[in-house]
Amino acid sequence: MPNWYGYGNYGATTTASSNWVYATDSTTASATYTWWPNTYYSTQTLPLQQRSVEELQRDYEEIARREAERRQAQAEQERERAEAVRQAEELLRSCLGEERLAEYKTKGCLSVDSPSKPGRRYVVDAHSRIKVYEADKLVDELCVHLVDPLSLANDSRWLPEPDVVLGKVWLIENDEERLLRVANHNRR
Repeated sequence: MPNWYGYGNYGATTTASSNWVYATDSTTASATYTWWPNTYYSTQTLPLQQRSVEELQRDYEEIARREAERRQAQAEQERERAEAVRQAEELLRSCLGEERLAEYKTKGCLSVDSPSKPGRRYVVDAHSRIKVYEADKLVDELCVHLVDPLSLANDSRWLPEPDVVLGKVWLIENDEERLLRVANHNRR
């Protein structure tokens, strides 16, 4: 009677549709692999590889070492991100002042008056579209994504939230025409 079952893909040498199930029998030290790629079906019995305790211990130590390295890299990334957020908040404070920083921290968003059209106001936060109000009525939502060109080199698109907010505010205040031209609109 088999004492262990499993299933999955056979490996890199087979197609994605090649799947297998197997069962090991501890008394005969063999494994039965059942294949069903597409409509083909076959069963094979193959001997299991005998491994010494030392080999298994080395494998375990290698897995533990890799896991420790992964955790260390993750902790380092978290420290770097925390420092980036701290620096971004300092930049936001220096560019917008204490009053507007307090507004952002309290409300989670900033209100920005349009430099070109009186009565138009933008509401900016880090995670959603820029909301456009005219006469206190929501008339449009602008979808823009800010990307740090340096982050593309290491395949990371993460930016600290205060940097995203400040980037959107600067777009409105300094290049509103371009923002309205390139953003995806969701008019109400």
